[in-house]
Amino acid sequence: MTKLTKKQFSIALLLPIIFAVALSLPLWQLLSSTTTYTIEATSYDNIKADTYIDIPLHVKRDQLEPSLRKLTTQQNSVRKKVYAVFAVSHNKKLTLRHVQLRKPKDEVYLPATMYLYNMSAYENQELPITLDVGRAINYADTYNYSTTTDYKWDATLQYANGHAVITELRKPAH
Repeated sequence: MTKLTKKQFSIALLLPIIFAVALSLPLWQLLSSTTTYTIEATSYDNIKADTYIDIPLHVKRDQLEPSLRKLTTQQNSVRKKVYAVFAVSHNKKLTLRHVQLRKPKDEVYLPATMYLYNMSAYENQELPITLDVGRAINYADTYNYSTTTDYKWDATLQYANGHAVITELRKPAH
């Protein structure tokens, strides 16, 4: 067994630290961000600590970039990481503009999962795509007990560089 030199020991000690800092940088940016947006969300249970919140995007085929559109017509099932690009209204509400394969620059976007099976089932329908966002819910309205199977929300997202977490859930105003 050989002894490590001071230089080798320093490198062995610093590499994991540098790696940990580099991995935590996007999380730190997100948590320190003051940029917020609102988007429609759904849950299948009234809010409690372990409720799964889904942000479904119902995408029309003409909102897919051409290479994605071609992929959905050539294959019977598709599972892809995609990027949903949004327009931002004056009240900071997000509206889907289009979906693409490459990470966009200088636009508000979020990563999403496009998992479509049996493409013939979506022949004349919108394609379901789910946004990949985290949860750090500080506040949530609650619904009175009801028989509904899904609950609609206006979700507030804290956003930074294509990453987002849900921080608030409010019942829609309409």
